[in-house]
Amino acid sequence: MVNFNDFMMEPFAERGDRTAITVLNPDGSKDVRTFGGLVEDVNSVAHELRHQVGFKAGDTALVVSPNHADYFTVVHAVLRLGGVLSPANPLCVGVRKRCRGGRATEAAC
Repeated sequence: MVNFNDFMMEPFAERGDRTAITVLNPDGSKDVRTFGGLVEDVNSVAHELRHQVGFKAGDTALVVSPNHADYFTVVHAVLRLGGVLSPANPLCVGVRKRCRGGRATEAAC
């Protein structure tokens, strides 16, 4: 069975050095990632999650991140391992307060 991540990233390798995403950072700089670079990054993060953290299929990852190019990498690494993703943007004050209080059961801005 093919999971969502594998389905989405299957054509990435053949696109190699073509630009996949460009993110404008708060300081005005741009973060550009290629399709091939994303494949390498996702594989690396998935490997570390599995072997260093013990993350496995069915585990849930709370990803607290602003809009950033690395967000894609973390999301797809979690999905590659069969994990469940719970995304939260720290710029959303309501989510930040709930996460700091240790309760990530709901998110509202």
